[in-house]
Amino acid sequence: MRMWSVLVAVMVLAIGASLAMAQEAQKGKNRGGVRGKITKIDGANITIQTIVREGSDAKPETKTFATDDKTALTAGTREGDKKTAKDLKEGDTIMVRLSEDGKTAVNVVINPTLGGGGGGAGGKGGGKGGKN
Repeated sequence: MRMWSVLVAVMVLAIGASLAMAQEAQKGKNRGGVRGKITKIDGANITIQTIVREGSDAKPETKTFATDDKTALTAGTREGDKKTAKDLKEGDTIMVRLSEDGKTAVNVVINPTLGGGGGGAGGKGGGKGGKN
C-alpha cells in the first residue's frame, strides 16, 4: 500500500512539473525564434512577415521588433560571421530570438541555414527541408 502512495505522489509531481514547463514555454514561445522575411526597416525597428512550415495550420503574421546595441547579428548560423544592423536589408530572410517581453531582438541570424526536416521512417532527412 505504501508503495502505491509513493508512486501516486511521484506521478502527481511529474504531472505538475510538466504543466508548469508547458505554461512557461507558452509564455515565451517566441523566444525560441521567429523566422521571417524583412518587409520594412525603420531605424532600429524591423518588420517581418513570418514564415510558417509547410503543412502547418498557422498563418503568416507581421511582426515588428526593435534592435539595440546588445543585439547580436550573424550570418548563416548563430556562430557565423558577425554582422551589423547596416547589413540588414528588405527581402532578407532572418531568424530572430526575442527578449523575454518579445519586443527586442537578442539575436538576429541573416539568411539562416536550417537543417533537417522531412525525415521520418524511411524518409530523406538531413538536408535543406529534407528534399534530397
